[in-house]
Amino acid sequence: MTESTVDRRTVLAASGVAAVGVATVLAGCTNGAAPAGSDSATPIATLTDIEVGASRNYRVNGTDLVITRLDDSSVAAFDATCTHEGCLTGPRNGVILCDCHGGEFDTHTGEALAGPVSEPLASIPVVVRDGNIFFA
Repeated sequence: MTESTVDRRTVLAASGVAAVGVATVLAGCTNGAAPAGSDSATPIATLTDIEVGASRNYRVNGTDLVITRLDDSSVAAFDATCTHEGCLTGPRNGVILCDCHGGEFDTHTGEALAGPVSEPLASIPVVVRDGNIFFA
């Protein structure tokens, strides 16, 4: 049987390659920015689509969002991907709920409220112009 040894330099080089691979995979995860391919000229929705205090799911360029209408003229938007295990969330009974494991998020802030979740939903920057909701 042949014995092989691995020196420190080889281990460090392999670790660097692995780290680059992980970073590449994570770069595809949502970072709170508008979905790739989105533009600030095309409306996501209109204010009249969502009642004040209510939330709705939207899908834009492959990204699932939850948008909450905060008052007559403002909204909050979040990535609808649960921060626990990546399941889809949606508004139910006054919270944003993950159907997979029962995680709950605040509809106004995206903060984790209950269940196995501990991290908030990623906020998506949006603006309201002329009654329409756009990516900022």
